[in-house]
Amino acid sequence: TNPNKHTHKQTHVSRNHSSTVRVSVTRVARALWQKLSLSSSLFVSLSGFVCTLVIVMLDFCLSFPYALLLMAGGVAAFFTKKSLPSLIMGTGSAATIALMAAHSYRHFKETRTQSGATAGLSLGISVAITVVMIKRYLSTGKVMPAGAVGALSVFMDVFYLWCLTRVGRPAMPKNENDKAAKKER
Repeated sequence: TNPNKHTHKQTHVSRNHSSTVRVSVTRVARALWQKLSLSSSLFVSLSGFVCTLVIVMLDFCLSFPYALLLMAGGVAAFFTKKSLPSLIMGTGSAATIALMAAHSYRHFKETRTQSGATAGLSLGISVAITVVMIKRYLSTGKVMPAGAVGALSVFMDVFYLWCLTRVGRPAMPKNENDKAAKKER
């Protein structure tokens, strides 16, 4: 029983194990690199799609969901807290924003441009909701509902401001003939 011989076997085993680990790590790294390459091209494709979507997006695109959330919040506050002011303000502001969105959609169908009046009025309502909800959040410290609605309204304020920068610009061609006419220009 030579102690050096035993140590040599252990060293040999650990060398084999480390080379196996190295090969496994290399394989995993290659697989990850391939996946990252695929996901990065997917990311580029998705980001291009999102940029195109945002460029074409008009105020009514987000106004309808925003109005629905405001109405749902007002109704939920009424049923959970018996808050009649929340019901009136939630449904009232939601109805006004939905009406503005419907008018903006009609305007878009006729002219293929952003309506400045509807984006401006929606911005005014959204700023009012932002001020009220941020004040309420600062006084209560509750994220739900005041903080969440305030944050959503800040996002919508920025969105409506962005929409106002696009007033009068054609959003997209009306039909195939318009696309051909646009190419000729």
